[in-house]
Amino acid sequence: MGESTTTTEAVECARRFIAAFSSRDAEGLTALLAPSVRFRGMTPDHTWEARDRDGALDILLGHWLEPTDHVEAIAEQDAHEVVDRVAFRYRWRVRGNGTLYACEQAGVATVAGGAIADIAMVCSGFRPLETDA
Repeated sequence: MGESTTTTEAVECARRFIAAFSSRDAEGLTALLAPSVRFRGMTPDHTWEARDRDGALDILLGHWLEPTDHVEAIAEQDAHEVVDRVAFRYRWRVRGNGTLYACEQAGVATVAGGAIADIAMVCSGFRPLETDA
């Protein structure tokens, strides 16, 4: 998986992942994911798996976020080390097709050589909010 990365670097990598994914920054995500990244994910109705960066990008930007979805805010976020891995979670306010949603995602990742080599995530799904407040 390449040279090891310090936990401080891994936490910063997770924070950059959250920012890049939230802004649909394909170039930023490409820089953060190793070419042979192992991705596993779970949403309320589906499980996802990819064995390379292109597959992970397709899942994240082609399925988890639809082209009409816009992340309006990151309401909460956290990233911290767990020995040799980094755990992270964040909550979004997302607008899609005129509806406002809350969505929380969490994951753990292994960072090697400055890139995410292995990542597992779970998503709450987009939960409709009754008001914009």
